[in-house]
Amino acid sequence: MTITDPAPRPAPAESPSSSLSANPIAHSSHQFPVLEARFAELNARFGHRWTDDERVVVRRALERQIELASRIRRTPLANADEPEIVFVPYGPAEDEQP
Repeated sequence: MTITDPAPRPAPAESPSSSLSANPIAHSSHQFPVLEARFAELNARFGHRWTDDERVVVRRALERQIELASRIRRTPLANADEPEIVFVPYGPAEDEQP
């Protein structure tokens, strides 16, 4: 199994857990446990297949996902705000079906 990082970066000289100090998630008291729990679950399920480099890539991907989700949650929305993308299925109208 090969996991590719969308923005390849050199592996840190420290261990993966110590490289989090530069990441904003490491400074957030409620985000770090979420990262650890998600990484522990993935590592328990798939970790036997990963190399050390792949493990770092997976952890970074989780950090990014958690940070992006946090940013989305911090975006103020009014109750009347609609989604950016609205799904409209194409097909025959109900009254046109045989």
